[in-house]
Amino acid sequence: MDTHTLLHAVWRDITPLKMAEQRRRESEEDKQRALDAAGVGTVMYTLGSKEVVLDERARTLLGLPPDQARCRTPKLSGKCTPKIWTKPARF
Repeated sequence: MDTHTLLHAVWRDITPLKMAEQRRRESEEDKQRALDAAGVGTVMYTLGSKEVVLDERARTLLGLPPDQARCRTPKLSGKCTPKIWTKPARF
């Protein structure tokens, strides 16, 4: 019997994918540094959902429990009343 060695290789350059992932990660890190420096949090609202997703700092600033990342907008609107907002200085 004749024996043959067979090698099948598939090659794909994933450099662009790796570079895009690195840029995304660096952008996320930049955003987080800016949020940390400003002492603010993020609130994400999807139109029509009546639900918001808050990061840890936003929950702390609004006095919400640490485990309550999602809440309905009526519950949140009670926390965001004009009396807790600071008015900008007029020049």
